[in-house]
Amino acid sequence: LSMFPEKLVHVGGDEVDTSLWKKRDSITKWMKKRNITDYNVLSQLYQDRQKRIIKKLDKSRQLAYWIFEGEHLKYQPDDVLHYWGHSQNFSDIASRNPSNKFIISYVDYLYLDCGLSSLVGGNSWCDPFKTFWTIYSLDLKSAQEKASILGAEACMWSEVVNEDVLEYKLWPRAAALSERLWNSNLASKTSVVRRLSAQGARLRSRGYHINPLSAEYCERHVEECW
Repeated sequence: LSMFPEKLVHVGGDEVDTSLWKKRDSITKWMKKRNITDYNVLSQLYQDRQKRIIKKLDKSRQLAYWIFEGEHLKYQPDDVLHYWGHSQNFSDIASRNPSNKFIISYVDYLYLDCGLSSLVGGNSWCDPFKTFWTIYSLDLKSAQEKASILGAEACMWSEVVNEDVLEYKLWPRAAALSERLWNSNLASKTSVVRRLSAQGARLRSRGYHINPLSAEYCERHVEECW
């Protein structure tokens, strides 16, 4: 634990395939001995034990967990929940966990690998492609969202990403999220384009390989294109 000095520790918990638990004799026997038939109960026991271990090592640590629409584990008020799901379903998640703070990674706004083919050459499951303006348009309108959300994370899942294209797919779109989170007031597209273009120039000057925001002419003459 000393390798991670930050107070907040993200312990994951995402995409647990309980069908694999069913195939492991040691797990099924352990459950049977304790009269446990629900794999959600087993997940809860694991999660609670995990937290006890970390807290025993360092009481000051705060834990963050992955959470999604179909998940129904119980969390303690000091837990931070990292929501990977659709924006329209967040209010339900927040209402079920009213004491918790959230980090959001909305599929329909913040998944940067979407729209660029699946593992087998078809459409990606989270189409369409998330443009810089889609990302910047993220608006945390409700009072519940404003009260509950600590921040946001743009995700770049690596199934069809490697080191050759990583920076192109990240930038400047990830900068659009930073721009949005720093300022809750939605700016005009022309002013956003100017700032993202300037940031792109800074990144290029420092050796990053980034995707163009638009045609070079449009980045130089914003009013002509927007």
